[in-house]
Amino acid sequence: MTTSALRPLAEVASDIGVSLDKVRHWTDALGDHVEKVNRVRHVTGETADRLARMGELISGGMTPQQAVAVITGAGAAPLATREQASPAVGLQVVAEFRQVILAMADHQRQTLEQVAALRAEADAARQERVMLTEKVDALTSMIEQRRVLPPALLEPPAKVVPWSPAAKPDPMRDKPFWYRAVCSVVSPERFRRQ
Repeated sequence: MTTSALRPLAEVASDIGVSLDKVRHWTDALGDHVEKVNRVRHVTGETADRLARMGELISGGMTPQQAVAVITGAGAAPLATREQASPAVGLQVVAEFRQVILAMADHQRQTLEQVAALRAEADAARQERVMLTEKVDALTSMIEQRRVLPPALLEPPAKVVPWSPAAKPDPMRDKPFWYRAVCSVVSPERFRRQ
């Protein structure tokens, strides 16, 4: 190949109006050769024309596989021809759609039943809350009127004094100071209260 007939792949992609990655994928799908010159990918003018044609076909509604088949000539028949050739496939597709729609309808019915159950549960909880609020209001009014509480509960509470053990005497209390000094260095365990 000569470098004068080559076009940079990025330029071809910008002319077509698609990303460079798509053009690289299309080039691989078409089986065309991409040549690197100075670390830049290039394609021939013929490949650039084929890529432009592929971009037109895809923007016209074809899938990339169908566009490759049309451009290379090894293509499968268009979709309409296939459907006309095998009506059994169409019936099978309709049956599958019917099963999917029935499954969706069943799922929607189950969802509506769950929503109705949740709504009934929420209504019951709301009624219970109203009933409990009324009970609390009634109890509050009774307490305010002091009819329910006995007089012993209305008196202020007595002060609670916690229990504590009796203090033990210091074992070194009656000993001279020099004995205390020696014991603190030699055997400090004698200072423990038992």
